[in-house]
Amino acid sequence: MRLSDLCIRRPVFATMLIVSLVVLGLASYRDLGLDAFPRVEFPTITVTTTLEGATPEEVESQITKPIEEVVNTINGIDELRSTTKEGISQVFVTFVLEKPVEVAANEVRDKVATILDQFPPGTNPPVIEKLDPDATPILAIVVSGPRSAREITEIADKRIKRQIETVNGVGSLTFVGDRKREIQIQLDADKLAAYSLAVEQVKQAVQQQNAEIPGGRITKGQREEGLRTLGRIDRAEDFNRLIVADLKGAPVRVADVGRAVDGIEEPRTLSRLNGENAVAKVDVASRTLVDKVEVGTGPIQVFVTPDSATLLVANQGTETNPSRTVSIIDTASFSVVDTVETGAGAHGVVIEPSGRHAYITNIYENSVTVLDVEERRVVANVGTAARPNGISFLAAAPIRPPAFEIEIDMPEHEEEMPGMENME
Repeated sequence: MRLSDLCIRRPVFATMLIVSLVVLGLASYRDLGLDAFPRVEFPTITVTTTLEGATPEEVESQITKPIEEVVNTINGIDELRSTTKEGISQVFVTFVLEKPVEVAANEVRDKVATILDQFPPGTNPPVIEKLDPDATPILAIVVSGPRSAREITEIADKRIKRQIETVNGVGSLTFVGDRKREIQIQLDADKLAAYSLAVEQVKQAVQQQNAEIPGGRITKGQREEGLRTLGRIDRAEDFNRLIVADLKGAPVRVADVGRAVDGIEEPRTLSRLNGENAVAKVDVASRTLVDKVEVGTGPIQVFVTPDSATLLVANQGTETNPSRTVSIIDTASFSVVDTVETGAGAHGVVIEPSGRHAYITNIYENSVTVLDVEERRVVANVGTAARPNGISFLAAAPIRPPAFEIEIDMPEHEEEMPGMENME
C-alpha cells in the first residue's frame, strides 16, 4: 500500500502528518542559528592603474578606455564604471551574483594582460583586486612628536608598522600623512638653457649612473666569483658630481645646472591629531577572520569595557530555551576567560563609565543583574516590574570602539636616532 492510498483512506492520519511537519519546521526555525557578521563576497573587481604626472584626459584616453573596451567583452557583467583622476585610473567591474568571484577576477586579469603593451611608457602594472568588506580599515594609529616629519615617519615605519605586520590576521598597513626621505635634483632653468639641455636628459643621466648592474663572473680554477658594479650613490652631495652631458669636450655635471638636496617627498596626504598636523597615520586592514570564539546560546549583544581589554557577550537564547550566562572574552587572546550566571535571557549590557560594573537586562525573568567586571562575579540581581528593555546612565558618555594611544621614548634632537643612517 502506497502512502497516497493510505492518506486517501485515512484523512485524519494525513492531516496529523502535515501538522507534525509544520510544527517541526516552526520549532527548527526558532532555534535556527544566525551569524551577526557573515562573510560576504561581492562579485566586484577593481582595476587600478597609475601613470605619474599624467593629466586626467591623457589617463582616460590611453588607459581607462582601452581597459573598459577589453573588459566589456566578458560575460556576466552587470555594471561597468570608471573613475579617472590625475595619474590614476580606476575601473570597477560588477558581475551578476551568480558569477564566482575567483572566476571573474581571473577573467578580468587575463583580458587586461592582453593590452599591457598599449599603455604609455612609465605606466605602472595594473592592480586587480576583489571587493572585500574585510579589507576595510579596522584600526587607526596616529603618531606625532617633537621631531621632524621625516624622523617620525621612520619611527612609525620601523617601530610600529613592521611589528603590526607580523600579527596574525593583519592584511595590509597604509600610511597617511607620511613624509619619506627623497633625494631631489633641483634644476636651474636658465642654466639648462645656457647648456642647451632638457630636464629629460638630466633625468636619464641620473637613472643610468645611479644603478647597480651585474658585472658577470670570474672563474679561476675550481673557484667562481660573481661581480657587480657598485653604482649606487650613498650620499646626496655625490649626485652633484654626476655627468649629465658632454659639451665641446668638457663634462657638464649636475652641479653646473642645479643642486642635489637630501629632503622629503612632496606632501600629497595630510593627517591631524587633536587639531594639529600629525606625521603618520597607520590604517590597519584585516586580511581574514581572525578567530571564532564559542560563547553561550544566542549571543545578541557585545560590549567592550572602557580599557578595551574585555568583551562582554550577552547570551539571550530563546524564550523556550533561555540562556542564563554572559561570556567574558579577553581581547588579547580572543578566548572566553569566564562565564557568569545571570537571569534568564540576557538581552543587553550597559557598562558604567568607570568600567567597574556592568548591568545586564534579563527579558525572560524581568530582572537586572549587576556584574563586577574586575572580579567577574554577580553583585546583585534586582527584579523589575516588567520586562526591562534597556538601561541608561545620566550624563554618561556613550561607549566607543577601542582607542589606542602609543607612547614612544624618543631621543633628544641633538642625538642621532638609531637607524637614521640607513634610511632610504
